Amino acid sequence: MIQKQKLQSGNALWFVLIAIALMGGLTVMLSRSSGTSEETGEYEQNQISAAEVMRIGEGLKIAVENLRARGCSENTISFWHDSDGNGTEDGSDDYYNADAPTDHSCHVFEPEGAGLTYESSWIFTGESLVLGLGSDTRTELVAIFETDIDVCMQLNDLVSVSNDASDAPAEDFDMTVFTGSFGTTYTNAYTIGNTSSQFEEKFQTCSKSGGGNYYYAHVLSER
Repeated sequence: MIQKQKLQSGNALWFVLIAIALMGGLTVMLSRSSGTSEETGEYEQNQISAAEVMRIGEGLKIAVENLRARGCSENTISFWHDSDGNGTEDGSDDYYNADAPTDHSCHVFEPEGAGLTYESSWIFTGESLVLGLGSDTRTELVAIFETDIDVCMQLNDLVSVSNDASDAPAEDFDMTVFTGSFGTTYTNAYTIGNTSSQFEEKFQTCSKSGGGNYYYAHVLSER
């Protein structure tokens, strides 16, 4: 009888040990699953953010193309925004273009023109040349948006630009808020594709600047 009780006690202890082991394994699996879900969620969120940035960039490009099709010349297109809020369009405002029609028919952000909504997070510049686009002697009309490393690398994946091992390619863009006419002759401040050859002939790229920031660039009009 005593031997039988010892056997039963031993079996019970064995089952307890098995249960503890199984619970430990389940905890590890759940922990890994939670980590994987978080990583998957972040990846999907980066995809969504990248797609939204690209959507806005493409919308800007289409707006410029539509204005050109309606008769607006390169030097009459305006990205004017009433940045000082005084209700007057003049040289104190961002992107003021004295050559644009006063009826706003060539304005990107006015209902009489393309009717887009102005977003201050975007910069419009005419001082960067993209190798392989246009003549390679004149700068392009470019919209630039600052982002982070994860979204930047996702943007490059979506437009078939090769990222480095764990970072976006290095390149600098001109960040000057442009005012005046886009139809004049420019001395390009930056040549996109000189540092990172994978940017050549690309309408959309995302790079790491020398200052460590990340910028998405969308060419609105190549020259």
